[in-house]
Amino acid sequence: MEVYNNSDELEFQGYECDVCGEIILLEDGNNEVEEVCHLEFIGGQDSIFGEGNHVSLTLCQHCLKETLGKTLTVSEYKTIKTLECDCCK
Repeated sequence: MEVYNNSDELEFQGYECDVCGEIILLEDGNNEVEEVCHLEFIGGQDSIFGEGNHVSLTLCQHCLKETLGKTLTVSEYKTIKTLECDCCK
């Protein structure tokens, strides 16, 4: 879940892992925040989560690996080439 400050103006502070409860703040030098996996969507027609329901999940990198590690595809990063069309030149 997303973490906000307690002032009148909500300011995004970071994330809380929904599995282990670790709070990962947006601080200078905190690389953990770059590895947070945040999934959020609205259930569609015939969704097992219920049509129109808001579904969200936030995982720290450690819980992501522990819960989904066997099903994740991890590979070396490669630059993605983009196609250009005449309208974008």
